[in-house]
Amino acid sequence: MQADRYIKVMLTIIAVCLLSLVLGQFIVAPTVRAQAPALTRPFPTVIAGTDFGFRIDGWQVGKPIIGTLLVKVNGQWREVQASPKVTPAISVPEPASR
Repeated sequence: MQADRYIKVMLTIIAVCLLSLVLGQFIVAPTVRAQAPALTRPFPTVIAGTDFGFRIDGWQVGKPIIGTLLVKVNGQWREVQASPKVTPAISVPEPASR
């Protein structure tokens, strides 16, 4: 008699576990699908002015846009690289000492 009760309890526990897994899938699956992957376009989109631009490389909903700064040189867009040192484009003569 005790063994029959033990088997019923174990089968009930297994049934509850399986039922919770199946119901959990219906609760969790829509949440996982709602997380959008990075969206990319087949061609790069450039948001630009006359000489400066920003190429959108991808984005995710609710997160910052990922991209590259661009500069137009001789009619072609070139990527910008950050420089840790600022160098003047024109030499400025030293003031004459008196």
